[in-house]
Amino acid sequence: MKDMDGQKTENKSLKWVANWINACTDNGIKPWQFDFKRLYLDDSYSAKDQHAPLEEGDYPNLHLWLKYKFTKELDKKSPNISDLVDNYSAFEVDKAAFPIYVALGWQKSVNDQINGDTVNSLGTTFTQLLSVSNTQFSMENTERWQQLVGDIPNLKSKLQQWGTGEYDQELDQIASFQFATENGGKVKHGDNEIAVMKELERFAALTSSIGNFMVFPSWMNQGRGIGNIHDYWDLALRDMRNFWMEISGDDTSGRII
Repeated sequence: MKDMDGQKTENKSLKWVANWINACTDNGIKPWQFDFKRLYLDDSYSAKDQHAPLEEGDYPNLHLWLKYKFTKELDKKSPNISDLVDNYSAFEVDKAAFPIYVALGWQKSVNDQINGDTVNSLGTTFTQLLSVSNTQFSMENTERWQQLVGDIPNLKSKLQQWGTGEYDQELDQIASFQFATENGGKVKHGDNEIAVMKELERFAALTSSIGNFMVFPSWMNQGRGIGNIHDYWDLALRDMRNFWMEISGDDTSGRII
């Protein structure tokens, strides 16, 4: 039998989830595509076209991701977030989905060692596309940064600038880097059907959708960001498999990093 606090948490979670689904439905948003970063906006459910085709150089989802990730403009306890989520977790989109985890029976308390996290990180991929070291575009990116700002900027600081309203008009500069121009040429000549900039803009929203959240032990979440995994989920999944096989005494198909 559930204790009183547990039953109260479950009831409030179910009510929040029902309201969230209804708000999505009423505004023409598919709940599984809802960008949880929008909970920090005053009008969270107004973006009916958050996955619609965009004009060239228009990157609202990418701008919102930069704002969330690199600025403090969204650091507020939004009334759209359940009061079951504590103040510390309220600023993390994957923790803001706590009522859904409760409704599914995956989590009972915000203090559980097993809690929500983002599976596939946009930051890991995006920063590599603009980096001047340890990337296939290092030489071209170095040249492009020098053309744009006259030097090699601190990437985190530049992304923070792009995330603010004052610099959002500079976002189209991203499309001038080698990864995008090379891809654009291939798309134009029919050698590639995938437009990378459009996919980045699309993933900037989907990275904070419920399908990209998972609950697992906090120590495992911390371990994903170190070593040679760098938050890539396929590598993390491989090492999780090898870990469990090793402690169970089975043969492994690869080594643990």
